[in-house]
Amino acid sequence: LGDVYKRQAVAAITALSPRLPPVVVFGPPGTGKTAVVAEAIRRLAARRGSKILCCAPSDEAADVLTRRVAAAMESLEPLKPPSLLRLNWWQRKQDSVAPALLRYCSTRDGQFDVFSRNNIKNKTVVITTCACAGVLLRMGLRGQFTHIIVDEAAQALEPEALVPVALAGPSTRVTLAGDPNQLGPAVRSTDALKRGLGTSLLKRLLLTAAELSGNAPPGLKRFGLGSAARVAPIVCKLNTNYRAHGSLLALPSRLFYGDALV
Repeated sequence: LGDVYKRQAVAAITALSPRLPPVVVFGPPGTGKTAVVAEAIRRLAARRGSKILCCAPSDEAADVLTRRVAAAMESLEPLKPPSLLRLNWWQRKQDSVAPALLRYCSTRDGQFDVFSRNNIKNKTVVITTCACAGVLLRMGLRGQFTHIIVDEAAQALEPEALVPVALAGPSTRVTLAGDPNQLGPAVRSTDALKRGLGTSLLKRLLLTAAELSGNAPPGLKRFGLGSAARVAPIVCKLNTNYRAHGSLLALPSRLFYGDALV
């Protein structure tokens, strides 16, 4: 990991105490959010007893996660296909998946298949979309995962993000990674927008953390989680950009990130 911010984020995700509050990894473009998630999963997978569910709003993002996590886990004992599962919705076309990723998928008769409950419980890492995580809920797997991570969480509708979160048990560590200043949830109903559905769960947690610290922007307090949220989430902000030239980074840094990007 290239900088102290990434190392702090990985340490927060992999902390041993199960009673810590949710972790929010706030990562502007090119700061390595997915790299942090992949490294955290690699460390957790090496820990006896870990069961990790990692979700993203879209199949494309979940495929990127699978590729990055598989590469990260190669440094462990030679990766056995059963230890990593890319769970797909049965109606997805197989030709939309890169051939290198098919070894981590379950297929039968030319279609994607869902493993049995016991087989899924034997996986160390399960990667799927937020919506497809509902399959795991119907299997009765709530509380079976030690860690639940939602990547690109700022792009997920709040009810969508709550599907994998609903699988958490009393000792499950939950992490959301994303950037509310990039693409947000796609909401086409103006009424739903007025009622707050355009605010992602990740943004709501960030605003709650700001409220509890007294730093909430004016007019945004109503979007937080309210008085029921007595404990602020752990917020890890990534500031080091590895993608853009400094001259290109200056404007978005000033407009959206408090001139903090390096």
